[in-house]
Amino acid sequence: MKTTITALLAVGCTLLALPVLPASEPRARAYRVNAIETLNSPTIEPGASEFTVRHILGEPARKLDANTWVYERFRAWPEPPVEDDRRTLVIQFHSGRVADLLLVNSRAEVVIAARLQTKPGARELVAAK
Repeated sequence: MKTTITALLAVGCTLLALPVLPASEPRARAYRVNAIETLNSPTIEPGASEFTVRHILGEPARKLDANTWVYERFRAWPEPPVEDDRRTLVIQFHSGRVADLLLVNSRAEVVIAARLQTKPGARELVAAK
């Protein structure tokens, strides 16, 4: 009996000594979108102009940079699982035209914004002897 109590105390003290791990953050998740449909409006597809996007969707909620616009409260069809919070539309432009449409969660938006802030050559490593 004493051995069991001692063993339980040892296990309990060991568990208390372990560092507390933070709750895991949600993973960055994104869907590539083929087209955006709104009621009584033409669709937005890759190749559409910035003017067309602004005319149909209005001003973006925010811009991550001049070529990356963010719109909120969008949804996919068919509906994703309830725990999936991809409700933010990110539109990326190249030469004034839609290059990419992404439906993302909040973590993915943070990742995209961070990548845009990274200087172009910063991700490349060069080694010389």
